[in-house]
Amino acid sequence: MNKFPIFLGYLLKSALSPVIYIVGGLVGMLINILQSGMPFYSWVPFIVPVFVQIFFRSWLNYMNRMTEKLMSISSERDELSFLCDGQGRILLSSGRPVERLKRERIDTLSRLFAGNAAADPEILDEADKSGFPLELHSPVLHGWFSIRCRQTDEGWMIWLIDVTERRQLDGKLKGIDTFRRHVVNDLDRIARDGDIDERTARLILVDGWRGVFIAVVGEDGVLTGRVYKRSLDDLEVSDLILVDVDSSAAVWQSRRDARVVIEQSPHRSDADWRREHPLHPDVEAFLGPPYPSNFANWHEGDYTVIAFDKSDLQRGIDIPVMEGLVSTAHTVRSLIDMARAADVKFLQSIEGLSAAAEFSDEITGQHIHRVNVYAETLARYMGLDEDCVRWLGQVAAIHDIGKVAIPHIIKLDRKLSAEERREMEMHTIYGYQILQQMMDRHPVKEPRLVLAATIGLNHHQHWDGSGYPRVADDKGSINPLMSRDPVDYEGLRPLRGTEIPIEALIVSLADKYDALRSVRQYKRGFSHEETLAILTEDDRTGKTGPDIFGPVVWEAFGEIRSRYNDIYEQMKDVECPKPYRNFEANQPIRQL
Repeated sequence: MNKFPIFLGYLLKSALSPVIYIVGGLVGMLINILQSGMPFYSWVPFIVPVFVQIFFRSWLNYMNRMTEKLMSISSERDELSFLCDGQGRILLSSGRPVERLKRERIDTLSRLFAGNAAADPEILDEADKSGFPLELHSPVLHGWFSIRCRQTDEGWMIWLIDVTERRQLDGKLKGIDTFRRHVVNDLDRIARDGDIDERTARLILVDGWRGVFIAVVGEDGVLTGRVYKRSLDDLEVSDLILVDVDSSAAVWQSRRDARVVIEQSPHRSDADWRREHPLHPDVEAFLGPPYPSNFANWHEGDYTVIAFDKSDLQRGIDIPVMEGLVSTAHTVRSLIDMARAADVKFLQSIEGLSAAAEFSDEITGQHIHRVNVYAETLARYMGLDEDCVRWLGQVAAIHDIGKVAIPHIIKLDRKLSAEERREMEMHTIYGYQILQQMMDRHPVKEPRLVLAATIGLNHHQHWDGSGYPRVADDKGSINPLMSRDPVDYEGLRPLRGTEIPIEALIVSLADKYDALRSVRQYKRGFSHEETLAILTEDDRTGKTGPDIFGPVVWEAFGEIRSRYNDIYEQMKDVECPKPYRNFEANQPIRQL
């Protein structure tokens, strides 16, 4: 009984159709003429066809009402469906974009996909057999479509599903993954330069946003960060902005709602929009007019991002993109924090070892720092690899770590005997062995320790071959450095010329310069000019700077030698920790 009113509705609709009465009248006239020869002989032939048509038409419409509904829904869907012949000509079509196809006079698949060969029937046949849908771009419909097809007796049944948004999302997520891989591979430099927020901002802005505020929640609960926006030159960055935890600024909204917040200005007053989603005054001032009409806000851990004003904001795309981007940036920041913490521990260890090496010589910590800065400055001027330059600035001063093995020699205030001299020279090998043992305890060798071991072994080698230790055979091959007995090295020779690592020559010059400038218990500190004179030609041995350090290093030092004086003056000890003794005005430095 519930369906009877529906049937009555179809009866009423049919009864109001003028076509039924026209057809009934024609049939009635024909019957009257056949029976009596007159068209209006009886009224019965007119009534019966009308009632029969009304009833059966209503019955058919009632029975097919679901089919009609489905057809109506199909015509309103964004997806297109076609029936094509074997040559790809469109015979029937359904879906909302059909009117556009008619306006563009698209009557073949080839025209729909701008002649793409993948739309040819032969390829569709292969797609049908494989069971995998094709994805093609249609310039007419301005999007990408997944094509499913099936061959029937009437032709090809083809369904197009719009996958433009999915492909856009895939592309953006791939961009985030590429960003992640790049920053992870460049983690050391990013940790050093601290530009992860700028990199993140660039990735957001290139996606079409006008500006972005990137901030971190501190222990006091205050958001601290900077706003980045596009400019004609490249990128503008605001001063540091602080947003209190009790602020109503929109940047806090994702934390309060525990979700990605994407808001667009509704069709109501601008005052309501500003009141409901206020910006921090400093953020608004830096962005400048107009007031943002939309924003996306998300956070992870202590990291918060809010981006403003995107012309084509799409929730289906921008929500997962914001989630992925913020998650990636937060992970990278965490890795950077871990890398920095590990780096601090490493540098503390290096500085401790350097201090231990110099302790028995009563050399101050400033000497350690100055040698690092001297070496880094000269290496950068010479154009060495940036990693090597930075590492020299961290490990140069550890070159004398081997001294911890010979404190009894270092403490002597007199000229060394030949045997004591040989033992003193062994500090280079002892240092190399100490650093090697440190590295052997871990499966992955720390490159900075490798560099430190190389410098520790070779920083007393001279370009003319007169240095120490003796580590090479006649062919220049370096023998295993396992022994701690000087006798085992007597058959070898020092390195010379290009056999000496250039990093060792740089540190050698840095160390000698600072040793001459510094006050020691056995000497006064020389001036910059006196130090240059001694390094240029040592009056005790007659050796020149190029003889000891090589022409390349010496020439580079000569071009920036004034910087060494600046470094010393800026970093010199406030006072001598212990007065030097046994001093004579013309006494040369001992054991350079």
